[in-house]
Amino acid sequence: MKEDQARALRDAAAGSRRWSSEVHLTANNVFLEAFFVNAVILAKRLDVPFVFVDDTACTNMFHLPVISVLCCDAADQTHTLCWGLLKNRTTASFRRFFAFLFKHAPTIRTFVCDRHAAQSRATREV
Repeated sequence: MKEDQARALRDAAAGSRRWSSEVHLTANNVFLEAFFVNAVILAKRLDVPFVFVDDTACTNMFHLPVISVLCCDAADQTHTLCWGLLKNRTTASFRRFFAFLFKHAPTIRTFVCDRHAAQSRATREV
């Protein structure tokens, strides 16, 4: 069931106009992780100098960590800029996620997050 739902997520992401995505599969074509960035926000060319970052500890049916990146616009409205299903909560997983985000939103200079060491290392490295 999880494999079918992972395929459905992959297929829906590919056709979305709201979200640009990157889905990673293993060599055996098994779902590994997926990243999504808000294409609508990016199309408006909002200045996003800082973002808020947080992740969950595998509280979904895939048992994968979910990370979200929020930003505020000039009218103090909060938006989900980017989110993803990570392989795990290691520096390497966070690094892949932040590299994806930076590819789409390279002007972000400040990340506000909790004291998660792997997350902090990954943001500094990217």
